[in-house]
Parts: sequence; C-alpha cells; structure tokens
Amino acid sequence: MGNVVGRHKVSKADLVGLKYLRLQETDSQEQAMQVEKLGEKNEEKVDQITLLPFEIMHQTFAQLPHEERLTTTSLVCKKFMDVNRTHIYKFIHINLGNPRGQGEDNPGLGEFGQCFTTLLKHEQLRGRVLSIALKVHHHDLYLQVQGHLENLLKHLKSLRELSLNPPPSSYDLPTNPMTTFLRLDFHYNRTTFWQGWPDFPAVPSLELKQFFYINHIRKLQIEHISFAPELHRDAFFYSQHRASLIEDLRFIDCSPQTTGKLPDLLLLPKSLKCFVLETRCPWSVAQTPGARPHTMNAQELYQALEPHSASMEELVVAFSDGASFLTNSTMCLAGWSNLTRLAIPEAFLVRGSYSWPLHEVLPSRLQELQIQCPLGKPLSPYAKATRIMRLTQLAGNKNASVSELKRVVVWHQGQDRDEAGQHDGLGELKELPGLFASVGTEFECCFASAFAGTPFGESLGVKKGTGSGEQGVWAFTLGASQPGLYYDEDTQSVF
Repeated sequence: MGNVVGRHKVSKADLVGLKYLRLQETDSQEQAMQVEKLGEKNEEKVDQITLLPFEIMHQTFAQLPHEERLTTTSLVCKKFMDVNRTHIYKFIHINLGNPRGQGEDNPGLGEFGQCFTTLLKHEQLRGRVLSIALKVHHHDLYLQVQGHLENLLKHLKSLRELSLNPPPSSYDLPTNPMTTFLRLDFHYNRTTFWQGWPDFPAVPSLELKQFFYINHIRKLQIEHISFAPELHRDAFFYSQHRASLIEDLRFIDCSPQTTGKLPDLLLLPKSLKCFVLETRCPWSVAQTPGARPHTMNAQELYQALEPHSASMEELVVAFSDGASFLTNSTMCLAGWSNLTRLAIPEAFLVRGSYSWPLHEVLPSRLQELQIQCPLGKPLSPYAKATRIMRLTQLAGNKNASVSELKRVVVWHQGQDRDEAGQHDGLGELKELPGLFASVGTEFECCFASAFAGTPFGESLGVKKGTGSGEQGVWAFTLGASQPGLYYDEDTQSVF
C-alpha cells in the first residue's frame, strides 16, 4: 500500500488521476477547471444525476464505500468533486513501508511527504482533518517520519482521533486538546518491523500505563495484546489509582488466556463510562491438546469492574472464535444504576438452575441487552427449557424491573441457524419475538463466530479478526514455570 489520499489508501493508478485533486498553489477555480476537463467525457452519461440537488447527492454518495467515493466518483465531473470535497481530507490513512514491488525503497514516503506538505500549506484543509491512522512496517521508517508527524500534529487543531500501528515505545507527541481518541494496535510483523536490528525482542513487552495519563485523551482503544503478567513491564503503584481521565476503555481482539494485568489497568481510570473487552483465540490454538486454558474468570473480571459500577453506561464482554471463560460465579449488575447497554455471556449472569432470574440481575435502566450463548456441547432438554423460561420471565417482568428495555439480542456464538436449532432449541425461541413485542421490546437472534458479526459489534465498529488467525501459530516456553504458552505470528498475540 503506502499511498495516502484523504480517507483511504489507493493504488498507483488512482494516484495518477487524483494528482489533479491535490491542492498545491492553485486556487479553487483552477482546480475545478482541471477536474472538469478530466471528466468531460463522462458528463453526458451523468447529466441526469447532476440535476439533483446538492444535498440529495451528498446523502446518496455518503452510502458508498469511501474508497469508491474518493477514487471514482470524485473524478467524474466538477459537481461530483464538489459533493465529495468535504470528505477528501477528513480521514487520512498512512501506510508506510509495505512493499509494492521490486526496487522500491521506503514505499509511500513520497506520497506521505506530498500529503503533509499540502496540509501544512493550506489552513482550510487542515481544519477538515478529523482522523489520522499511521501504520509503519519498519522501525527505520518510524524514525524518519516521527519528526514530520509531530510537526503536523501541532497544526491539526481539529484532529479528533489518532491511530498508531504499532504504537511507539514512549508517547511524546504534541498535546492537542481536541484529540480525545487514541487507538493503539499491536498487530504487526515483528520480523519485518525490526529487520536489520539484531536484538529485537522475541516476545514484545508492553508498557501501557503511560497511555492512560495523556491529559487530553478520554477514549483509549488497545488491540491485539495479552494481559499475561510476564509480558508487561509496568509497575503499578497505589498513588496512581483512579487518577487517569480515561472514560472509554476498549480492549479489542485480545488474548483470553488470563485476566492477568487487566485488574491493574482498570484501577487507573477515575471513572469509566464505557468498557469493552473482546477476546479471541484462534481455533487451532484452542484445540491444541495440553495448551494452557484460554479462559477468563467471571468473578475476577467483575471485581475489577466494580469500582466503576456507579459511572458505567455501557459494558461489553465478548468471547470470539475459540476463546472461552470460567463460570464459577455470576455477575449481579442490578445496582449499576447508569448502565443502559450491556453485552455479556449468558453464563456470566446465570449458572445452573439455582441462579437468580435475569430481570433480578440486570440494571433497572437497561435499554439494550445482547446475551452470548457460546459454542459448546449441545444443551440438554432441561437447559433449553431453562433458557426459554428465563427469557420469558424477562419479558413478563419488563415493565416492573427493566421498563426502559428496548432491544434484546441472543447471540448464538460459533453456530449457524441449523446448528443453533439442533443444539440450543432455536425452535422454542420462535414465540419470544411476539412476547417481547407485546411489551414494547424488539427481540432477535444472530449467528456469528466472532463478536464483530453481532449487532453490538457492528455498532461499536469492531472489525473481524485481523489475518487468518489459523496460521503461523507456534509454541514456545517463557520459562520452566510457563509451559503451554502460544504465540500467533499472524495476529502477533500471545495465548
């Protein structure tokens, strides 16, 4: 890749066309003339659509994939360019060092320099930039662009989001009060990234605490990590507890091996309004005989989250693909007074026939609920009947216990509709949509292997697992006391 044009990475052929769209030293009138000449052959074909009001065209093009909008529709004619003008520099994706062909050194640096030069010259364009995503494939390139990136960030006063892949070992980028969302993605090819550096680490160590104390960051998303204590170098002190200003904390596509350092990290924020934990384990690792259990403990997770019970508005816990969890206790969220959106495994709320009814463990102000029914052994007839009974009780007690409940989703994880019907008694669920509708609540079932394919996953913008997730998994030992730890070369994650 390595090419940067506005929101998306484009091909070299597209860059040849889009070079006319770059704002150099020309004014808007000259630019419009260039675009009009480029699209004059197409003008007759699109004449009817160009008669539509600007606002309608803007809403219509907003439904297109952004790559198509930028690389195709903007080149058709002047009016199409005018419609898309506000989007071109809003989201900038930079991909440096990914080889595009033989003989190309440092691919992407040319386009990187041109884009940044353009932005530094034109204040109007800088004011449109809301998000920058930087992916660097080699450490040397990181060193080359770091100074330019710092210089640019000083001038992007409207920047809301910053995404770094991989994150720097230490964060010292300029402070920007408008930049409130920081995304750190640890999915990268270490062999390529550290090529030429003989002493690169066999297992990447993590120093996450520093990112919790960036004054202007309120939303922090961390992807593709393990919470295993042996992989973290941070020292946690009591004086640092409840001092971070992070309000929205998300861990996406992480290892479910252990809760590990997660409780320590959850002690850092003063008060969380949103917490998302999605763990994933490749099927090939989960099915390896003798591998360390790839599970998290519900009670440990609940205890770590409890300090935020009064402020939490959205709580999401999900296990994708081969990830699993221990259910030796249940979570009672009835006292979480501000919680309105909840996605959680069924077993975290109920356990056997002696558990409390659902409506007694759910928060009273809950509006949306997604229950995960994980892949496992087929349910017994009694277990199927118990599940139906709990959902029926929830509908029957909705007005008295969870009067604001608007939507219930049952996620059959790792199953298609036929498997769910056979194993989980899907046929018995057919009466529930009507039952919930009678009390003003929408009910639906979904079928997906990963959280990304569920309604909650889609609304949070969670993407499907990076890479194949089934290749390059190899075992190594961190020490005599740590057998059975697995490393996935494809996702750069430890399991």
